[in-house]
Parts: sequence; C-alpha cells; structure tokens
Amino acid sequence: MARSAARWVVLGTSLVHSFLIAGTVFGWPSVAVMLQREGQYDELCTDVPPGRVRGIKRGGHAPGLIAAAATRSSQSFSTPTGDECEAQALKFLSIFQFGFFPLFGARLVFGMMLDRFGPRVTVCTGSVLVALGTFLFAFSDSKGFDAFIPAFFLMGFGSPAPHVASIHISNLFPTRARSVVSLYSANFSFSGVLFLLFLWISEATGATVRQLFTAYGVVLCVALLSMPMIQPWRSYARGDRVAFDWRTLQMRVVGTLLEDEAEAAEGAAGKRAPVELAALGPHDDADRTALLQPIDEADDAELDLADALGGGGGGGGGGGGAVAVPTAVPVELDVEVGRKEMAEAVADEAQAAPGRTLWQCVRTREFGAVVAFVVLLVSDLQFYVATVRAQTVLLGDSAASGYAYTKAYNIVSAVGFVAFPLVSYMLERRGFAATFAMVATLIALYNAAALVPVLALQYLTFLLWSTGRFALFSAYFAYLPEAFGFRHFGTLNGILSVFMALGAVLPYPLTLLVLRGLGGQYWPINVAFFVAASVAGVVYPAWLLRRRRQRPSGGVS
Repeated sequence: MARSAARWVVLGTSLVHSFLIAGTVFGWPSVAVMLQREGQYDELCTDVPPGRVRGIKRGGHAPGLIAAAATRSSQSFSTPTGDECEAQALKFLSIFQFGFFPLFGARLVFGMMLDRFGPRVTVCTGSVLVALGTFLFAFSDSKGFDAFIPAFFLMGFGSPAPHVASIHISNLFPTRARSVVSLYSANFSFSGVLFLLFLWISEATGATVRQLFTAYGVVLCVALLSMPMIQPWRSYARGDRVAFDWRTLQMRVVGTLLEDEAEAAEGAAGKRAPVELAALGPHDDADRTALLQPIDEADDAELDLADALGGGGGGGGGGGGAVAVPTAVPVELDVEVGRKEMAEAVADEAQAAPGRTLWQCVRTREFGAVVAFVVLLVSDLQFYVATVRAQTVLLGDSAASGYAYTKAYNIVSAVGFVAFPLVSYMLERRGFAATFAMVATLIALYNAAALVPVLALQYLTFLLWSTGRFALFSAYFAYLPEAFGFRHFGTLNGILSVFMALGAVLPYPLTLLVLRGLGGQYWPINVAFFVAASVAGVVYPAWLLRRRRQRPSGGVS
C-alpha cells in the first residue's frame, strides 16, 4: 500500500466504524417507533382510552417528563391507537435516558483509558460493549426477557470510545488537522441516521427489531476486527507517516515526513532558502499550506509553528512573539533535507509541548472558560431537544398532520454536517476566536427563529440548531488538543463532558418552570437563551483574543 494512501485508509476505516457506533443513540425516536409498533410495553396501557396519552391531549403538550418522552421517544406512530399511553411513554423515555447520559458521562472513563492505555484498547473496549448491548437489545422483550434498559445503557456507554479515541488520527494530516477533527464531529452527528435507516427497512420489508439489531451486531463484530489494524497502541504524533505492515497486519509508523507533502514540494527542487523557525502568528494569521509552496512563492509567508505544534504553550493567547522550537538555527526547506528536519522538529515538539500535569491544565483559565462556554450552549441545545415537539404543537403541529414537524426535526437534526465546509474554513483560516463567535451566532439565531410564531419557519430553526450543534462540537474538539496537547486530551474531554451531562438535565426544571410558572409558554426561556448565547458569542471570543495579546509565548485563538 502506498504510504500516501495509508493515512486515508486509516481515516476512512475509522470514520466508517465511528459512524456505526458514535452517535447512534440519537436515533432513538426511530427505534421507539419500531418498538411501539411491535407492542413492546403495551401491556402497561390498561386504563387509557384509545388515541390518548394520560395528561396529553391530541394537539396539546405533556407535563414534566412526558414532554421529553413525547419529543425523544415518540413520533406519530402508525398504530390503531395513534399514541402511546403515559406508562409506555415513560418507559420509552427511561430507555433513552439510560442510553443518553452515559454518552457524555462515559467520556471521562474512556478519556482516562485513552490517556493511560492508548487508542487501540479504548476503541476495542467501547466497541465490544456496544456489540454486547446490541445483541442484548435484539433479544429483549418487555413481556419476557426485558433487558432493553441495560442493553441501551451498554450501547450508550460504549459509543463515545471510537469517537474520542480517533481524534488523534488528525495528526496524520498536520496541515488540515482541524478539518479532520470537524469531519469526525460531522460523522458523529450523522450517525443518528442509522436507526432511521432501520425504520425505513422495517417499513419496506417488515423486518423486526430482533432481526435488524442481530444483523447490526454482526456488522459491529466484523468492523471491530479492523480496529487493531489501524489503531495504534499510542496516539499518532503530529506529522507521523504510516504504512501497512503485511507481516503483522497492522499500520505502523515509518517516519515523520508525509510523503504526499514532500511530493507537493518537489516543485521547489533546487531552490534552497533559509527560513528562521519562528512562529510569526497563530493559525488564523498565516496559512500552514505555505510550508508546501515552492520557496520562491513563500518567501514572505509566515510559518505557523504554534499551530502545527499542537497548541504550543498550552492554551492562552499570544502569537506575536516567537515560540521556542527544537532548532535554534535556520533550517533549509528542501525535499530531501530541510522538510525532513522540519517534520522531525514538529514531531519532537508535539511530544514535548504538553508538559503540564492534568491538574495544571484543569486549573487554567483557558479550560475553565471553554467549559463555561460549551456547557452554556449545550444546555441551550438540550432544552430545545426536550421541548421541540411541545413548541411546534403550540405553533400548530398536531396529530392530524402526523406531527410532521417533529419528524422533520428528527431528520434535520442529523444533517448538521452540511456546515462542514464553513466550519472547516473557519477553523483552518480564521482561528478559534472567530469560530466560537460563529458558533454562538448560529445558536442565537436558532433561538431567534424559534421565537417567531410561524410554523413553516421552524424548518429554519431546525437547520440552525443542527448546524450550530455540529459547529460547537467541531470547535471544542479541535480546540482542546491544540490548547493542551494530546497527553491529557482524553481526560480533559471527559471532564468537560461530565459538565455537559450535568447541563443536559437543565431541561427538566426549565420545563417545570414553563408549565407551572409561565403558563405553558416557552418563549421566555428562548429569549433568555438568545441573550445568553449572544453575550457568550462576544465575551468569550474577545477574551481569547485578549489572552493571545497578553501572552508572548504563543497559543491558540
């Protein structure tokens, strides 16, 4: 296998595997449809008139947990009774919650595992748990072997592993690392479509949940076999070049100079120009691809080593001063000597940069600021997830239309990846401050659109919500390793995810406030989140830029 192609095989294989596992629990509404059609938990519906959920009138909305159940666990089911009863709705909600919360909480477990044992052990462990949960789900039955909750818990608990433990693969693409991280986030968002595909297959062929999930488990087992081949024991370093070893049947690191980048520089053969190894600015001030240009075209280009070194300095602003690099003398950029020395210097620095302890990273203002920013916006997004059906019902969506807008949301919420070109451009060319400002703007705009009492406009609300969520996860996943390095990336991401999980429970008290204090009106909460997102979109990016100017040692912004 050609060396230049090996990294693409690694990326493609890991993306397919991640798609099969990472965010599939978000496709729960489609699974709930199939379970309800097959009569799972209908034995609980013994005292409710047909066509009604106790406490939920057609065209109305449900109190408390039922609102979340109606949103996440039900759509307009094609059954004689039309809707599930309250007890059945609560059961479906319980199954989803047991799969959803581990999705965030388990990131700390797998993050620590990643930092201690490496990506191969982490990915394989998570994949095995998901496969076990899938088979357990396939053979569950509410009237007999009722194991839906532990099964979905295993599926949710193991699902973060392939996503979090594959971010290091972006190091194989040093000039486009942020775009690769964004690609993984897009893949995570899109994987929720998998269970929607199951629903379509069920409707078209009559396949049962048991048949579909058994086949799904077999596919997961086959995909698992490929993971030891592409995932290393230790994370790839920035600039690693890999090749497939047919003797051991696995990828191995064969150098630090990417073959295709060297070939891209061959146009400069014979043109040798000394260039000082100093960081003249962060990522948004200079395009890293200048390193790949012929020397006569890049005489004045700034070399963005602060970005290439994975966040040298460990987070903070700066960027106006030089960054310490392993070489104190000029390095000549040619194909045979200079670029190899450059790649080796970058790889060495990437390993040495994250020298701080985990506790030192957690105590930084940079980590506290990104936690506050992300948790605020995730809480905003989760509130809408939990109340979207109730909010659209107030605008006119109903059972008569088959809850068409709830169905539309379930589809549109999975296609946030359409913003990948924009997010990639912002991360690669404009930097983190501008990207985080864009993220907050998208989320503020979705809140504004939700305030307009026009049902048809909610399609725009769904799209803004979906793209805002995708952009948020792409941005912070790219920010953490560049600000703090990969040494503690897994654990830091896990700590942040725990705070996000805590923020994800906010919809419950807010829904109680809406129902008991605001007369069933959601607009005051939407206004509050609109203001909060707008303020965060100004304050946090401005703080990042200020920190950059204050610190002469470099950083990311």
